[in-house]
Amino acid sequence: MSRLDRMLSRLAERGDPIGSDRLLERLDQHLTGESTPDVVALNTRRSPMTTPITTERRAPWWKGPKVGLGLAAATAVVVIAVIAIASLTSSDEPDTAGSPSQTVAAYLAAYNAGDIDEVMALFTDQSVIANLPALGRAGLGENPVLTGLKAIRDFHVTDRAHAAGADPYVFSNVDAVGNAVTWDHTWMSNEGLRGCGEGHEAIVEDGKIVSWTFATVSFC
Repeated sequence: MSRLDRMLSRLAERGDPIGSDRLLERLDQHLTGESTPDVVALNTRRSPMTTPITTERRAPWWKGPKVGLGLAAATAVVVIAVIAIASLTSSDEPDTAGSPSQTVAAYLAAYNAGDIDEVMALFTDQSVIANLPALGRAGLGENPVLTGLKAIRDFHVTDRAHAAGADPYVFSNVDAVGNAVTWDHTWMSNEGLRGCGEGHEAIVEDGKIVSWTFATVSFC
């Protein structure tokens, strides 16, 4: 008979029958000096850890991927809104000076309308017009250089009087690079003569024609 069987028989004789599982539990208590719950706890402490310990720090909530995407989208919306508002504001504000090509277009409209005051509003007293065609009829001599508002006005009054009544000027090949504008023209006199000019060049600053080299003119 084994030792375990002898112990079971002895307990049975004392009126304390016990199964083998219960006996093993008591033996464990006897050997360790701990109750069953303590034994379980001890075994737990002795068992190797299955969950690794990490020292990684969590990113702040505002740096999370979802929050980051949300902030990026919100920023994009704000930027688009600012650009849209700026474009609407700039389009609502009149361009008082005008681009160089707009200034030349304004001159053409004013000349064709016969509005000398509007023409002169596009020049200053320092403006210069050079290489004008023969203007003996205007009392200005051959190919004069006009400087200042009075000389430029006198030329336009005389020149417009000899031009056709409706839209005598037609500008073509208008091109602007920086503040320089070049173009060609046809011009119709009140006698039905047609003149063509190639190679006008004007310098425009702040909506004013500061210098204008007239085209080479011929009848066409």
